[in-house]
Amino acid sequence: MVRSFTGQDVLEANSYSKSLLRVAAEMARERLAFVDYFPSYESVTLTDRSRAYGPDRIHPTAEIVELNVGRMLAAYRQGPADCAAAPDRVGAAPKN
Repeated sequence: MVRSFTGQDVLEANSYSKSLLRVAAEMARERLAFVDYFPSYESVTLTDRSRAYGPDRIHPTAEIVELNVGRMLAAYRQGPADCAAAPDRVGAAPKN
């Protein structure tokens, strides 16, 4: 894919839309005490592509999904039993 429906280059359009959504999420987080932001998108996109994406280089691997679910559960669940060891660094990739 080279062009978006707006006629923009697809990389430019994707970057703009993701940035806009991130700003909106941050504005909501700043204004609403019950809103938080979990950086799963950044975790995937800032991890080595060979580890974060499957063979099609479009869809994330099951391992990176599992890693992010573990991180989210550790961050938002309460109690030691719920917070089993989860990786602590955004961008850390599972070992293949």
